[in-house]
Amino acid sequence: MLVVSPSDIRSSIQQSSSSSAAPSLFPAAKLLGTRVKVVPSKGDGSLEAATLKRFITSQTALIFLSAPNQSTGTCDPIDYIAKVALRYHIPLHVDCCAGGLILPFLELCHFHLSSFDFRLLGVSSISIDLSSSSHSPSSCALTLFRDEQTMKAAVFPLVDYPGGLYASPSLSD
Repeated sequence: MLVVSPSDIRSSIQQSSSSSAAPSLFPAAKLLGTRVKVVPSKGDGSLEAATLKRFITSQTALIFLSAPNQSTGTCDPIDYIAKVALRYHIPLHVDCCAGGLILPFLELCHFHLSSFDFRLLGVSSISIDLSSSSHSPSSCALTLFRDEQTMKAAVFPLVDYPGGLYASPSLSD
């Protein structure tokens, strides 16, 4: 899931993600005319924070991380990379679709887990797939935004619809 307003996109803009990022990132980037810079993952499938930092350029528009990733179930070092995203003013999206709904409960079981959510100032948005871990109907998902401005950039409003105001969290202008 890509959380960048198309009005902010130029063909030279790129997103950085680990090689184990959700495959949906790639067609979304293609649709928006951007490119994904794949950052090599460690052996366990998670991203090395120092490696990602070397991939950041003035064209980086989004950092896309996973908690956990779909291929190995490991979490990227979001706590460290959130600081980097904040320093460089780059939005950080955390994909929690592959079981992220369960992660907050691991803390209650005294399982050590680094922060991955809005407790970290650098996290801009989080996606959660309810159908994969809560027995919700298929294709039931959420995208949570840190602030109203980011949310408004990701919502498409149609004010002259015959049925009244229509707003959809999809591509926006």
